[in-house]
Amino acid sequence: MARRNNMPFSPMSWHLVFTLIKLIEASGESLHKRMNLISEIIGDLVAKKNGMKKEKETPLALELEDRLDVLMADFLLLRENYQPTIENQEFIYGKQGDFETSYDCILNEIKSIIEEFPILDQDQVKEIMLSGEAHSKMNGGPL
Repeated sequence: MARRNNMPFSPMSWHLVFTLIKLIEASGESLHKRMNLISEIIGDLVAKKNGMKKEKETPLALELEDRLDVLMADFLLLRENYQPTIENQEFIYGKQGDFETSYDCILNEIKSIIEEFPILDQDQVKEIMLSGEAHSKMNGGPL
């Protein structure tokens, strides 16, 4: 099911990729910091959905809205159940595992939404990821 189309590159696309990169870089950081990055990503997805002006009432837009509503509800539940003591593995290892499992499910849904809906395409990601000489080389500039 190929749903992608070439949406115009937007500042929100840039912000979404940047935040995803920061989330990867923060893999060893606290659960709280990673949750804040996930919150940013969900906000970016909602903003991208709101920017789909031409597609407001299409089945695709309605499905995206439903999926984002469930994602936001799941994330709210995760955030409500966060306790700083979860970070201390010595005392609450089991609860940290449950929390990480829920966190992984939310991340998997985010990745699925990005892949299934017209949120980002590879060209947008390449444009963001490559800078300087690498960007110039990809665009036929001098080596």
